[in-house]
Amino acid sequence: MLGVVLTRFGGVDCFSAQELPEVAPAAHEIRIGVRAIGFNPVDVAMRQGRLGGTPPMVIGRDVSGVVEAVGDSVTRFSVGDHVYARNTGAYAESVVVPSVLVAHKPKSLSFAQAAAFPVAGLTAYQCLEKANVQPGQPVLVAGASGGVGSIAMQLLRYLGACPIIATAGSAASAEYLIQTLGVPPEGVLRYDGKSLDELTAEVMRMAGGRLVQGAFDFVGQQMKRLCFAVVGVDGHVVTIVEEPPGFDLDVWDEHTSPLVLRSASLHFVQLAARLAYAPEETWPIYGRQLETLAHMIDAGHIAPVAITDVGPFSLEAVRRAHTLLEGRHVQGKLIATVT
Repeated sequence: MLGVVLTRFGGVDCFSAQELPEVAPAAHEIRIGVRAIGFNPVDVAMRQGRLGGTPPMVIGRDVSGVVEAVGDSVTRFSVGDHVYARNTGAYAESVVVPSVLVAHKPKSLSFAQAAAFPVAGLTAYQCLEKANVQPGQPVLVAGASGGVGSIAMQLLRYLGACPIIATAGSAASAEYLIQTLGVPPEGVLRYDGKSLDELTAEVMRMAGGRLVQGAFDFVGQQMKRLCFAVVGVDGHVVTIVEEPPGFDLDVWDEHTSPLVLRSASLHFVQLAARLAYAPEETWPIYGRQLETLAHMIDAGHIAPVAITDVGPFSLEAVRRAHTLLEGRHVQGKLIATVT
């Protein structure tokens, strides 16, 4: 089978197309014949060596496809089932995955659409769990047009958050929020060319003079500062973006930190943390949350994420996806189809 292997850490030239052996699943695993692969910003970090690992290796975390084989102890899946999964080693025509990381594919989605959901959907789901958003509470979503933001916006709407303020750094992002995600124009905050003080005042105006109870940072840098500036008493800042050393935001200073002054909380959501540090018996939460998301999608509560197909799965398609991701202006998700 074809696999795209990361031969060393670095740029997109570090990928190589190779023939890989087909692996039989262990007792708790299933083998999936891949029909579509999703790409995520974390893939770039993995390629650059910022998340560890030892090349040569196959990276990637989003797949959808058809079950080809099941391990002896697997009871939730059968050969022929249509599934989607959060896995490790997605850039291949066939993958072996622990069954607890897999769920039945939403019936209403194509394989390409389903491959856009696992990492982004699980991340958005867990971000909202951290923030414990209640109906009628104002929230800010920085980076609403990306993969995670696109799903978080819909989950927040389903939970009854109001108003939902979505940031946009360009006209294209604003149009995507309005035309694709159904955000009313008055709910879109354009931040290009505005100071932090101006943005803070604008958020409070859009929230009816209130600070927000949930501030979601899917961008980092200035948008992270904005989240801290507008979070209210007992509110929650939730981020998925790490910052470089020396990032000038002191959350500990008792005189200036909004976490201290407003008794607010900061949460970092790292989807892979449970796989790396938690007992294996806790891993089934991934599959359960994917099943929940599938039910919500099929019930119409979450619409398909906008996808851009970078082409049939190949070395060129993987390199193209990584180049686009590094440009940081992707709306929705990038996928490649396996034929």
